[in-house]
Amino acid sequence: MAYCLYFKLMISLFVSKKTKEALKILDTVSCEFNPDAFPLVKHHIRKSFLKNKKLVSDALKEGRAIREYIYTCIAIVSKDLLASGEYHLYRGIINPMGSGNQLLEIFNKSVDEAIKNGNRHLTAQQWKDLVNEDIKQAG
Repeated sequence: MAYCLYFKLMISLFVSKKTKEALKILDTVSCEFNPDAFPLVKHHIRKSFLKNKKLVSDALKEGRAIREYIYTCIAIVSKDLLASGEYHLYRGIINPMGSGNQLLEIFNKSVDEAIKNGNRHLTAQQWKDLVNEDIKQAG
Protein backbone atom coordinates (compact mmCIF):
# COMPACT_ATOMS: atom_id res chain seq x y z
CA MET A 1 0.00 0.00 0.00
CA ALA A 2 2.75 2.45 0.95
CA TYR A 3 4.67 1.54 -2.22
CA CYS A 4 1.59 2.28 -4.32
CA LEU A 5 1.19 5.72 -2.73
CA TYR A 6 4.90 6.42 -3.16
CA PHE A 7 4.71 5.36 -6.80
CA LYS A 8 1.70 7.61 -7.46
CA LEU A 9 3.45 10.53 -5.78
CA MET A 10 6.58 10.02 -7.89
CA ILE A 11 4.49 9.91 -11.05
CA SER A 12 2.57 13.05 -10.19
CA LEU A 13 5.77 14.99 -9.43
CA PHE A 14 8.29 13.85 -12.02
CA VAL A 15 6.51 12.44 -15.06
CA SER A 16 5.39 14.35 -18.14
CA LYS A 17 1.76 14.76 -19.09
CA LYS A 18 2.15 12.46 -22.11
CA THR A 19 3.79 9.73 -20.03
CA LYS A 20 0.99 10.00 -17.43
CA GLU A 21 -1.53 9.59 -20.22
CA ALA A 22 0.35 6.55 -21.56
CA LEU A 23 0.46 4.98 -18.07
CA LYS A 24 -3.27 5.61 -17.67
CA ILE A 25 -3.98 3.90 -21.00
CA LEU A 26 -1.71 1.02 -19.96
CA ASP A 27 -3.81 0.62 -16.81
CA THR A 28 -7.01 0.82 -18.86
CA VAL A 29 -6.02 -1.83 -21.40
CA SER A 30 -4.71 -4.19 -18.72
CA CYS A 31 -8.25 -5.53 -18.19
CA GLU A 32 -8.15 -6.88 -21.78
CA PHE A 33 -5.31 -9.28 -20.96
CA ASN A 34 -4.69 -12.26 -18.71
CA PRO A 35 -4.57 -11.02 -15.09
CA ASP A 36 -1.91 -13.58 -14.12
CA ALA A 37 0.69 -12.83 -16.79
CA PHE A 38 0.01 -9.22 -17.73
CA PRO A 39 1.62 -7.75 -14.59
CA LEU A 40 4.94 -9.17 -15.85
CA VAL A 41 4.61 -7.15 -19.04
CA LYS A 42 3.13 -4.08 -17.39
CA HIS A 43 5.99 -3.88 -14.89
CA HIS A 44 8.61 -3.71 -17.66
CA ILE A 45 6.70 -1.06 -19.61
CA ARG A 46 6.10 1.15 -16.56
CA LYS A 47 9.75 0.84 -15.59
CA SER A 48 10.98 1.85 -19.04
CA PHE A 49 8.55 4.79 -19.24
CA LEU A 50 9.69 6.08 -15.87
CA LYS A 51 13.37 5.47 -16.54
CA ASN A 52 13.40 7.22 -19.93
CA LYS A 53 11.12 10.22 -19.59
CA LYS A 54 11.29 11.12 -23.30
CA LEU A 55 10.31 7.67 -24.56
CA VAL A 56 6.59 8.40 -24.94
CA SER A 57 6.96 11.97 -26.18
CA ASP A 58 9.52 10.89 -28.80
CA ALA A 59 7.17 8.20 -30.08
CA LEU A 60 4.30 10.68 -30.31
CA LYS A 61 6.52 13.17 -32.16
CA GLU A 62 6.98 10.49 -34.82
CA GLY A 63 3.23 10.74 -35.40
CA ARG A 64 2.24 7.54 -33.63
CA ALA A 65 -1.10 7.24 -31.85
CA ILE A 66 -0.69 6.69 -28.12
CA ARG A 67 -2.91 3.57 -28.03
CA GLU A 68 -0.99 2.03 -30.92
CA TYR A 69 2.26 2.80 -29.11
CA ILE A 70 1.03 1.15 -25.89
CA TYR A 71 -0.09 -2.00 -27.71
CA THR A 72 3.21 -2.11 -29.61
CA CYS A 73 5.11 -1.83 -26.31
CA ILE A 74 3.03 -4.68 -24.89
CA ALA A 75 3.82 -6.80 -27.97
CA ILE A 76 7.54 -6.05 -27.80
CA VAL A 77 7.85 -6.76 -24.07
CA SER A 78 5.80 -9.98 -24.25
CA LYS A 79 7.92 -11.06 -27.26
CA ASP A 80 11.11 -10.36 -25.32
CA LEU A 81 9.85 -12.31 -22.32
CA LEU A 82 8.95 -15.27 -24.54
CA ALA A 83 12.35 -15.10 -26.23
CA SER A 84 14.16 -15.12 -22.88
CA GLY A 85 13.72 -18.88 -22.49
CA GLU A 86 12.48 -18.40 -18.93
CA TYR A 87 9.02 -19.69 -19.84
CA HIS A 88 10.18 -22.74 -21.78
CA LEU A 89 10.02 -26.39 -20.83
CA TYR A 90 12.59 -27.24 -23.47
CA ARG A 91 14.06 -25.46 -26.51
CA GLY A 92 11.15 -24.39 -28.68
CA ILE A 93 8.50 -25.65 -26.25
CA ILE A 94 6.68 -23.27 -23.91
CA ASN A 95 6.06 -24.68 -20.46
CA PRO A 96 2.29 -25.33 -20.21
CA MET A 97 2.44 -24.99 -16.40
CA GLY A 98 3.92 -21.48 -16.41
CA SER A 99 2.99 -18.10 -17.83
CA GLY A 100 4.39 -18.79 -21.30
CA ASN A 101 1.10 -19.61 -23.02
CA GLN A 102 -0.52 -16.60 -21.37
CA LEU A 103 2.33 -14.38 -22.59
CA LEU A 104 1.84 -15.76 -26.09
CA GLU A 105 -1.87 -14.88 -25.89
CA ILE A 106 -0.94 -11.37 -24.69
CA PHE A 107 1.49 -11.05 -27.59
CA ASN A 108 -1.04 -12.18 -30.21
CA LYS A 109 -3.79 -9.89 -28.91
CA SER A 110 -1.51 -6.88 -28.55
CA VAL A 111 -0.16 -7.29 -32.10
CA ASP A 112 -3.70 -7.44 -33.46
CA GLU A 113 -4.67 -4.35 -31.46
CA ALA A 114 -1.51 -2.43 -32.43
CA ILE A 115 -2.24 -3.04 -36.10
CA LYS A 116 -5.90 -2.15 -35.63
CA ASN A 117 -4.78 1.12 -33.97
CA GLY A 118 -2.38 2.09 -36.74
CA ASN A 119 0.93 0.19 -36.50
CA ARG A 120 2.18 -0.32 -40.03
CA HIS A 121 5.78 -1.41 -39.36
CA LEU A 122 5.06 -5.13 -39.76
CA THR A 123 2.02 -7.23 -40.59
CA ALA A 124 0.47 -9.38 -37.89
CA GLN A 125 1.83 -12.49 -39.58
CA GLN A 126 5.36 -11.06 -39.67
CA TRP A 127 5.19 -10.27 -35.96
CA LYS A 128 3.90 -13.75 -35.17
CA ASP A 129 6.55 -15.40 -37.35
CA LEU A 130 9.23 -13.45 -35.45
CA VAL A 131 7.98 -14.59 -32.06
CA ASN A 132 7.62 -18.19 -33.24
CA GLU A 133 11.22 -18.10 -34.45
CA ASP A 134 12.33 -16.64 -31.10
CA ILE A 135 10.48 -19.38 -29.24
CA LYS A 136 12.19 -22.04 -31.36
CA GLN A 137 15.61 -20.55 -30.61
CA ALA A 138 15.11 -20.00 -26.86
CA GLY A 139 14.90 -22.45 -24.08
